[in-house]
Amino acid sequence: MAEVDIGEARRRAERGPLILVIRRFVLIAVSFITLSVLSRLLTPEAFGLSTMAAVILTFGNTIREFGLTKAVMRNAEIDQAEVSFVFWLNLAITVAVVGAIVLASPFVADFYNEPIIQWIVIFSAVGLLVRGAGMQHRSMIHRELRFGTLGTIDVIAVVAALFVAVTVAIIRQDVWAIVAGTVTQSVTEGILCFVLSTWKPDKFAVPKNVKSILGFGFNTLIFSMSNFLSNNISLLLIGRYLGAASLGHFNRAHNLFLIQTSNIIQPITQSALPLLSRLKEQPADYRAAYIGVVSRISLVLMPVAAILCVAPVPITLSILGDQWEEAGIVLGVLAPSLFALPFGYPTGDVLFTQDRTKALRTIGIVEAVVRIGLIVPAINYGIVAVAIAFTVGMIITSIYRMILVGSRGPVNIMDQVKATSVGVVPAMAAAAAALTAVYFLPVDEHSKWTISGAVITGGLGAAFLAILAIRPCRLAFWDLLKNFGLGGLVRKFGLSA
Repeated sequence: MAEVDIGEARRRAERGPLILVIRRFVLIAVSFITLSVLSRLLTPEAFGLSTMAAVILTFGNTIREFGLTKAVMRNAEIDQAEVSFVFWLNLAITVAVVGAIVLASPFVADFYNEPIIQWIVIFSAVGLLVRGAGMQHRSMIHRELRFGTLGTIDVIAVVAALFVAVTVAIIRQDVWAIVAGTVTQSVTEGILCFVLSTWKPDKFAVPKNVKSILGFGFNTLIFSMSNFLSNNISLLLIGRYLGAASLGHFNRAHNLFLIQTSNIIQPITQSALPLLSRLKEQPADYRAAYIGVVSRISLVLMPVAAILCVAPVPITLSILGDQWEEAGIVLGVLAPSLFALPFGYPTGDVLFTQDRTKALRTIGIVEAVVRIGLIVPAINYGIVAVAIAFTVGMIITSIYRMILVGSRGPVNIMDQVKATSVGVVPAMAAAAAALTAVYFLPVDEHSKWTISGAVITGGLGAAFLAILAIRPCRLAFWDLLKNFGLGGLVRKFGLSA
């Protein structure tokens, strides 16, 4: 099986973020259209019902993966026997998990006291099966840093999902629009990964390093299951005790919150794992590559977090519609946790590429204990209290991740702190401009568009000016654009000095 050498990996990694950000612009546009249209056509109850089913499906997907797709990313070199074994094992686990979910669907419906959940889970399991069968092929495309292919797959899948979801929403105006769109996206992605991957599995055979693969998978599974509990305990409890409408509001706010991670952080970090896996024997280059990722995340994410903290309700109402004010309040409470994400989000790549899966397992357990301990008592006080608990837990666990990663290896704690500092002043500038806009603009029933537009444009503009004015920020910005393939443009205007 042919491998991409380090030189080619570097070139693809440098081109990767540009391809990924172009893909993300398309996905953001489609996602916002879907988000805005469906939120106006459907009720909070519909989104709550779909989220109830999504929790059990997410749990099934967590077990199904068993850390196996990461197993082919962790080392600089892999062989065909190892990858083929991972594929067949993944396929067997996927089939078993889908069967278990179908059998468990009546009990899930009883847990929420919503009979329709049984049928939503059964229908959605089709998407889990097809997408799961194609995940090893997607992992190989990713390992080969074929970001253009990944972009094509994702764009086609999300556009197909948009068409199906909106069509069903217009016809039925109920939860099945969301379900149909989600299943369409999963099935389309799974099929395209299989078709467009150049890799094909051999017949099933047990490789010599099977113990290492299963050990890696087990530790990763513990981390993933703990992560699942950490991220979904709030959804489980809200759905069980506060009902579908409250869960719908929390879900919409959480989705707006996740847009920042999926559309800002992922284009920066997605090329990091395959590159770091090839630099693991070169500590200086490894450290520089990781610090660069953290700096770029901080520079972009922190100003966005500041803007969301200032005017979450007008922004939410502008995107989703007038029935989602409570979701806007929840988004405002969740937004501060975005400041902590640069400290913790990329640490998984370090632990994967350094084979520190025991540390990864420890992180997962600690995060689950902290977040569950905060969220369980908060459920008695409503979804805003749950959002507060979520934010506090995110901040605590991100700091813990940073400390654990910095305790060993080429990346230390001060490296990470220094890397994140480049986002602080631009975030302060963005917050000041956003607060000024809110203070001076009139507030009435028609002002949400004006306020949200002024806050976003003013905040981002002020952040950009701060970046240009401060040399460390300017250098980080130069590095960000160079990584996106836009270095020539920045050099032309002298922004790199």
